[in-house]
Amino acid sequence: MAFELLENNVGYLVINSFMGSNYTRLFDNLYERILETDALIVDMRNNGGGNSGYADYIMSHFTDRPVRMGAWSSPMYVAAHASWNYDPAFYRSQPRSLQPVRNKPVYKKPMALLVNGGTFSSAENFCVAFRSAARGPIIGTPTAGSTGNPIQIELGYGVYASICTKYEWTADGEVFIGEGIVPDIEVEQTADFYEKGGDAVVDRALSELNRSRRR
Repeated sequence: MAFELLENNVGYLVINSFMGSNYTRLFDNLYERILETDALIVDMRNNGGGNSGYADYIMSHFTDRPVRMGAWSSPMYVAAHASWNYDPAFYRSQPRSLQPVRNKPVYKKPMALLVNGGTFSSAENFCVAFRSAARGPIIGTPTAGSTGNPIQIELGYGVYASICTKYEWTADGEVFIGEGIVPDIEVEQTADFYEKGGDAVVDRALSELNRSRRR
């Protein structure tokens, strides 16, 4: 996790993962600086996920009301049922609400979220909450479309297959497994921008935030 200040007092928070020790403390140490900005870009490109509780913790600082989250389901297996050719059975969770942080100021200023095909698992759950809370545009390219939460199967010779164990829905009931979360504004990163030291996705986010602040 890293933070810097861009032009026009726009904060730029890069979250590469939702894994690690002292994770909430690291965010808390940055939060005072985030509160001083006039707008915020959260960059979750290539965030491979991790602990969903960490994703919820960070998102709880960006909403002042409960946020509807999606539901999930997973297959239930009973060997006898399979032998009798019963239809597959599934466990389905009840939708839940993400609550705002307590005893702290909530960040209410304009935001944008950056994603790409490397945005996986709990980072996609963050996208679901961000969109449900209507906190700003999601910008970039479609996410990976996998909740993670895998079962690992050894194939031999030190090779493993990781198989996703859950279907998930957005707060609006749309399945994103295998599809990805489609951004509100699709922007491809180009080699030309890399060569010149720029970032087309960040530039578009800055443009959108500056436009929203002029309204």
